Amino acid sequence: MPVERFALPALMSIDDGRVRLAWEQQLQRLFEDMKDRPGVDKARELTLKTVMKPVVNEAGELESVEVEFEIKSGEPRRLSNKYSMKAGRSGLLFNEFAPENADQMTFGDRGEVRDAR
Repeated sequence: MPVERFALPALMSIDDGRVRLAWEQQLQRLFEDMKDRPGVDKARELTLKTVMKPVVNEAGELESVEVEFEIKSGEPRRLSNKYSMKAGRSGLLFNEFAPENADQMTFGDRGEVRDAR
């Protein structure tokens, strides 16, 4: 392909479409996140940033430009539920049958502590 003037449509094909493909992959990732967590109403963001750095020759004239594209996405943090864990001598203790209350006893409990590993 001959040398051509760079403009926005050329972005779709530059480097065999790798920039476009990376952007589309991030777009799909954000879409999947919204399908997975529709109740999280915070906005998802997808940014295509163009970074340009001048390359100057010995005469101090602009010779060329190094151009780089940064694809950045942002989605709301994923937080788990809060779990109550009791501080014991051997470390943190939790109750798998009552994760909201480490002190909750169930039938058959005798106060034994199991190693979860």
